[in-house]
Formats: sequence, C-alpha cells, structure tokens
Amino acid sequence: MALLNQLWKLQERQTGSIALRGVLIVKKTLRILTVLSVVASSILFATPSFAVSVGGVGVTVSGNVSITSSSANKVILGGTSTSASDSVNFDFGGSAFSVAKISEMNIGGTTLGIPSTPVSGYDKTINFSAGYGYMGTFDIYSGGSIILQGVCPSGTAVGNCYVQKANRAFQPFIQLNYTASSGVLSVRVPVTLNSGSYITINTDGTFSLSSGTVTSWVELTNFVVGAGANTAPGAPTSVIATSTGATTANVSFTAPASNGGATITSYTATSSPGGITGSISQAGSGTIAMTGLTAGTAYTFTVKARNSVGDSAASSPSNSTTTVGVPSAPTSVLATATGKRSATVSFGAPASNNGSAITSYTATSTPSGLTQTLTQATGGIFNFDGLQPGTAYTFAVTATNAIGASAATTSNSVKTVALDVASISSLSFTDDGTGTGGKIVWEGKSIDAVLYTGPANSYPGPYNYGAFSSGWNGRIRNLTPDTSYTVSIFAVSIDGVGESKSLTFKTSAALPVLAGAASATTVTATPAQTDAAKLAQMITWVNENTFVPGEAANISNLLTKFMAIETSPHRSFVKVPTSRVSTVVATSLTPKACAVVSASAKVNAGLVTALSGDKCTISYTVTGGSRAPATMVKDFVFAKFAK
Repeated sequence: MALLNQLWKLQERQTGSIALRGVLIVKKTLRILTVLSVVASSILFATPSFAVSVGGVGVTVSGNVSITSSSANKVILGGTSTSASDSVNFDFGGSAFSVAKISEMNIGGTTLGIPSTPVSGYDKTINFSAGYGYMGTFDIYSGGSIILQGVCPSGTAVGNCYVQKANRAFQPFIQLNYTASSGVLSVRVPVTLNSGSYITINTDGTFSLSSGTVTSWVELTNFVVGAGANTAPGAPTSVIATSTGATTANVSFTAPASNGGATITSYTATSSPGGITGSISQAGSGTIAMTGLTAGTAYTFTVKARNSVGDSAASSPSNSTTTVGVPSAPTSVLATATGKRSATVSFGAPASNNGSAITSYTATSTPSGLTQTLTQATGGIFNFDGLQPGTAYTFAVTATNAIGASAATTSNSVKTVALDVASISSLSFTDDGTGTGGKIVWEGKSIDAVLYTGPANSYPGPYNYGAFSSGWNGRIRNLTPDTSYTVSIFAVSIDGVGESKSLTFKTSAALPVLAGAASATTVTATPAQTDAAKLAQMITWVNENTFVPGEAANISNLLTKFMAIETSPHRSFVKVPTSRVSTVVATSLTPKACAVVSASAKVNAGLVTALSGDKCTISYTVTGGSRAPATMVKDFVFAKFAK
C-alpha cells in the first residue's frame, strides 16, 4: 500500500493524469501485490479520475478538490475548498486558467458543464455552479495572477455574500465563454426573474433554473487565458489637436497597440494649460471634442485609454493649437439722434477678438435695415443719414474677424427729429387803393414757401406761377376794380409739409383821386405836391412791388430822369428815357397839344413833339420783370411848336 501511495504521488506529479495508471507499472509476478493493488484501487479510487476531458477541454483538480463523477459534457466535484491551492484547472490546448476557493466551507455539489454547442459567437462555453448557496464564492486565476476574486451569487467581487443583489440565482453561478482566435475568456453572471432560483447543470453541459428565466447577463471581466491578469492599456499615439472655435477643439488619436488584455472602453483627453478634460466611449481610434476652453489660448493635449483595469499612461503631448473664433460682441453701443434724418452710433471694441484680429464693424438700423460698415479694429462712430423723421430707431453693431461676425449688441432707442409742419393761422387781402392790385397777407408757423393759386396774370413775373416761392411777398397786380376773386395759398415748411387755405375778396370799386398815397401805381400832380414828392411816392411803391434783383433801381432811375425833363424855348420837342431792360410806354394825354413816338421805335424812340402852344400832358409807364407798372404823369409847356 505504501508503494501504491508513492506511485500515485509520482504519477500525479509527473503527468497529472488519471491516478489509476500508477497501478499498471507493478510487476505482474507479484500476484499478492496485484491483488492488494486492486483492493487498494477499489478503496482509494472508488470515484472517477482527477483529470478528465469534458467537451474538448482538459479539466484537472488539485488540493482538496476531487472529481465525483464525469461524463462527456458534465463534471461533479467533491471535497472541501478553503484556499487558492484547492482549484479546478481548465486547459484549452496549452493555455490554462483556474477556478479556486470554490466554496467558503464545502465544495460538495459543485458542478460544471461544457456543452457541445457553445454560446453563439464563442468557441467554448463553461457553465460553472457552486453548490453551497449564499456562502459560495469563486476566485479565478490565470498566468499566476488573480483575475477575479470572491464572486458571490450577486456577481460582485466582495467577501460578504450574505447581502444578495436582487434577481440573482441562489447559488454562485458563472458562465465562461472562450474565443479561440484571441484566447480571450469572458466571464459573466445571469440576471434572473427569481433570486431564489437554483441552477442545475444538465447532462449535455447546459444549465437550467428551478424557477424563472435568465433576463440578461452582467459582464464581470474578460482576460487572455494563460496571460495572467489584465493590465491597463498602452498609451494612445498620434495625438493631433485642431482648434474648431473660440472655446472648442478636436483631439484625434490612434488606439494603443495593446489593450492590456481587456477591451478599451473609453479615452480621455486633458488640456494644458487648464486641465480641462473631454472623453469618448469607444474601443478604437477616434476624435474627442473638447469644450470649455479659453479663447485665444495655445493648448496641447494628452490622451489616456481606459479598460476594466484602469487608465493607461498619458500619450505624448499633441501639437499646440490656439483657439480662435468670432469676436465677442461690441460694447457700449450708444445711439444719438442728430436731426430729422440722421443719427450717430458710437461703440467700443469687444472684450475679446477670440484669437483673430478684428477687421471691421457693421451697424444695422431697425426699422429700415440700413447698414454701414467701418473698416477698423477699434471702436468708433457710425454716421447714419437717410432715416425717417420722427421715427424711433435702434442699431445693432457686430464685429468681424477672419472667422466671421460676432453676436450683435443693440443700442438704446432714439427718435429722429420730427418734420417741421407749416400752418396758416390767418389769410387776408389788402387793396392798394386802385382796385387793380394789392397784397395777400398770411400769418402762420414754420412757413418757408407758398404756392399761389389765382389769376395767372396777377402773379409777379419773377416767380413761376404754379410753383412754390420763398421770396414772394404777396403782392398781386392787374386786377379789375370792383371784382371778386378767389385765391388760395398753400404754405409749406422747409421740410415740404404744410396746409392750404383759400380767400375770397373784392377789389375797390373805382380808382381814387390820389392824395399822395404810397400805394398808387399812377401819380399825377396835385396843388399840394411837388415833382420831388410825387417821385418819392412812386419810388416807394416800386420798392414794395418789384422783386427782380435790380428792377426797382432801374425803374426808379427811369422815372427820375422822366421827371427831370425840362422844355427849351428854342426847341419844340423833348425825349423821354427808353430802356433795353424794362418796358417803357409814353402816351400823350393831350394829343392836340403834342405827340409821342413809341419808346420801342427804331427811329426817334420816345420823342415828344409839340403841336401847339397848349399844355402837353405825358403819361410815362415803366414795367419790369415783376409786372408791376409804375406810371408818372407830367405836364410840359412848349414855347416853340411845330406849325
């Protein structure tokens, strides 16, 4: 028996194969020993061997673990388990891992199954169920390192398995799915509809629940079989930074060569300066969008990869990139109305050009949408013209750089000056006493020009009939005595806005006998008047009724010359003044005493010839552009006359 024990231990150490094979090396000549060995084997090896192949996977046990029974797809274990040396080992053709410390107290009832048809997408599936209820746990080792420790029924790696997460099976159960091409083993636990459900490993290696169903799975970890514990990934490479705005940038990277044995789940980029971070959840290469940066600042970025173990080392810093964007909005935008159609808009430069020099500013009015642009980098003043009078305006100012236009800053509201509106408060006519003329008199507010509507031949010549005039003083001529007239005056302001009023009046009935009135257009001698008085009276009238520049002076000069004519005792004629500028008409009021040649005649124009020794009376009328005829009448006595 001692020899058998030694052979068993040797065989176990050398091959790890079925212990029964140690009996076969005893010499057949030792019949008693052979019998004893058979007896011993019947006693020691009443259970199947400690190394089996299940579902194409080599399964061995060590320490206090034993194989109670096995089949093509199922193994039932026995014994006790209290340490990592008590384990079940799985060999995938040279790559192995172990499940150790299977139960805190007893391994009895622990079962594993390796079905012929694995879970879809994998090459091998191992269903492993511990049999000791809430007290059971699993530890998983690979490559001499612990991969997962203390897996309870809840699927959490904790030492206290009394506190169970809802919807887990009664006893610890793990499913291990193997991918041959990568050598990766994924570990997961089921979520069930009944947390008190027992799990049974079926003969074909599959599993079933005593009640409820599996609704989902919780992935615990994955690792490369035989490679030991997973590590953090390698550092990402080829990190490139690109500014995308005033406070944003993109950071692209290439995934590390090694994921550390576990799938990379995310990447994190960190800025310098500032330590601002941005992340992306994916396994491969990509681009991280960074936000919250400071405009106009040069940044570099490093990137770390993360898997289930932790973060990689930081990558090498990226290139330096400076954040740029449109400027911030202009400041201190102030509008001021400067007239009826004008306003100024002052503004200050933005607080930041966001990394790109400002090239221009634009102001836009509301309403009307009038715009102006100033090409400069600093604040300034816009001058707006063409606005509507009496209208409220605001102005929106934007700044522009190479990236684009800023947000607008809107000014205060201002109202342009309203238009001046002319109004007529009174309208009257003053007769000049002759019945042939007078003056229209109006009073009002903000009157700049008037439009006269009435007899066309009564309107002064210097002004365009039917048009507005700013210089006309209201004098009208060529009226008929004792006649009613209706005229209208349309008064407008300097802005062309006003009102119209009409007036009906009647001229005096007949020409009065002149007694020195300054309003007369014809002046004749009276006993009380001298020639000088008559002339002064007429010149006053001319000054009041003529409007063409130089007209009054020309007429006054002609009248003065006419009144200064004296007869000669040696001649029977005199000559009245003529003019190329004004119209002169000389008429004999005493045709038997004297005759007058027309003032426009080509020969002897204005020649007055005495026909007798009687008094000769000449009417002398001068008319200029104002169509205001001025007439003087003078008597002449000739000592000599034509016979």
